[in-house]
Amino acid sequence: MKHLFFTFTLMAVFAALVPSTMSAHDFEVDGIYYNISGSNVSVTYCGSSFFNSTDYSGVVVIPDSVTYIGEGAFRRCSHLEEVTLSESLTEIPSDLFRYAGYCYRQIDEDTSGYAPTNLRISNLAAVMENVTSVGEWAFNIVGGLDGVSIYAPNLISLGDHAFDQSDIVSFSAPQCTVLNATQYNGPNYGAVFNECKSLKTVSLASAKEIPYQTFMGCKALSSVDIPSAAVLGESAFSGTVSLNSIYLPEGLTTIGKDAFGGSRRTRQVHSGATANTGVA
Repeated sequence: MKHLFFTFTLMAVFAALVPSTMSAHDFEVDGIYYNISGSNVSVTYCGSSFFNSTDYSGVVVIPDSVTYIGEGAFRRCSHLEEVTLSESLTEIPSDLFRYAGYCYRQIDEDTSGYAPTNLRISNLAAVMENVTSVGEWAFNIVGGLDGVSIYAPNLISLGDHAFDQSDIVSFSAPQCTVLNATQYNGPNYGAVFNECKSLKTVSLASAKEIPYQTFMGCKALSSVDIPSAAVLGESAFSGTVSLNSIYLPEGLTTIGKDAFGGSRRTRQVHSGATANTGVA
């Protein structure tokens, strides 16, 4: 496995020497592709579109001199084994690892489909301590997050489907106020933690709204702290079968349709709710 390192000085030298091309990247060092925009240099994908970029493989280390990674840089890179991100990042872009932890292949004699790979993001917990925003679909269907607990003290916003179907076990973001930052599919969208089947505990102390399908299908979810919530969107906690009880704050005004649909064991404690509670 090759480890991919570089320094900012080396990067600047290559930037000066390599002529501009029509490709998606401006230059490449040891198998990592970069773009230059003014004084900013960012890691990017290889190819004409991140939809078709599968070039990264093996072990990739992004040094702490890098402060930005472009949208979709590792999307669908199913041959990645381990990625170490720069701990200087303050933004996680959209589609960064979408589908990267899964590969479409023959699962058995009669079945084909997406199966998990061995991708590991080695320092995600440390990186998230500095991040202020996570774009939509950033970690959607990413294997290799098994057992990861995230504490994000500076996080303000999460995009649609940011951790959808990932394997994190806990998430705490005391300053996060927005859980569908991009509104890519409309103002009622969300699904940030949809189908995170290993997620057990969540604390979102500042979130005013828990949007559509935020925790739908989180079967292991047993502890939720949302003391500032005023709105629970449609199907927000649908299918959270391990959520025996939840405290709903006095400031809660709206509980959307089927907010707790399929969560037969959930007991509610709330005040001032105006909409259908949707408890199945």
